[in-house]
Amino acid sequence: MLRDTLKRMDTELNDVVHYTLDIHDVNHKMNDYIGKKIKIEWSGVVICQCGKKSDKFYRSGYCYKCFWESPLASQSIFKPELCTAHLGIEERDLEWEKEFQLAPHYVYLANS
Repeated sequence: MLRDTLKRMDTELNDVVHYTLDIHDVNHKMNDYIGKKIKIEWSGVVICQCGKKSDKFYRSGYCYKCFWESPLASQSIFKPELCTAHLGIEERDLEWEKEFQLAPHYVYLANS
């Protein structure tokens, strides 16, 4: 059994989307597990991306401070139409916003 703090999976688009999950600095190719049984148990502890443990979390698991300050939790992440980086207007961190929000991206649509 492996124990680690679960992080967001990395994705890579080739012919299909490839997902990798970092556990103890080892990238596990999640596509290899399609059709196989795996077991994931939650310890009951939530840790913010800043490393802080807290009893109360906001939007995608951010602590109160990161919810209000981190560019990863900004409004434009969840509502891209609100992004103002293309106008040179900072929401939280203009350099980060220019690098990540103005990068070419793919839109994945699913009807499920």
